[in-house]
Amino acid sequence: MFTRSMCPARAEGQGDGEAVEGFGPIMDDTEWFNRAVIAHRESAAAYREIGDRRGEGASLDALGLALQEADRPDEAVRAHTDAAARLQEAGDRNGRAEALDNLGLALQGADRCEEAVAAHTEAVALRHEAGDRDGEARACNNLGLALQGAGRSEEAVTAHTRGLEIFRELGDPRGQAEALDALGLALQEAERFEDAVDAHARAVSLFRTTGDLDGVANALNNLGLAQQGAGAERKYRRPPGL
Repeated sequence: MFTRSMCPARAEGQGDGEAVEGFGPIMDDTEWFNRAVIAHRESAAAYREIGDRRGEGASLDALGLALQEADRPDEAVRAHTDAAARLQEAGDRNGRAEALDNLGLALQGADRCEEAVAAHTEAVALRHEAGDRDGEARACNNLGLALQGAGRSEEAVTAHTRGLEIFRELGDPRGQAEALDALGLALQEAERFEDAVDAHARAVSLFRTTGDLDGVANALNNLGLAQQGAGAERKYRRPPGL
């Protein structure tokens, strides 16, 4: 899952970019996301009109994702909350789990981490009940991020460890790499720097195996931070005169 600053929305059709023959005005990312917001809202309204709760919930969830991209976190929280409610009414537990996970990410973006913990915790439970192991692992990692944001680092370590174990059972090296890197960050927050070094080093190795150079670079940076922490910890624990 989640740091962007974007311009306020403009009314539909008010793009101010330079026109290109045959393609209309050039629009920045913000304008595309704002247009997506309009489309998803109209979709949700259409599904609501025909009484399709599942369709409405899915459109509201997509709306929330567009609002997150447009850096409108409070509106995103409302959209994902409504999506989870509609999908529950429709009896779609998998859809509700997805909406709750997305709600948790939106809440993290709004700096409401304790509420995010609650949303991700329910998402983990629903994924587990459904036997969706991949979804459960990813929800565990999102829960770990929310717990870190809430200052609950040891609980975050537990959540990321659970996600890692599931990805290992599934034989998913990319998932394992992401979980290990997130675990390393939680371990750093818990001031367990040598354990964090091990987690980030393993993440680097797995990212290399999958050919994910961006993941390698990010994990190496996190590894360096953990090594600095471990070095500082040893330096300041050293008895005077040694």
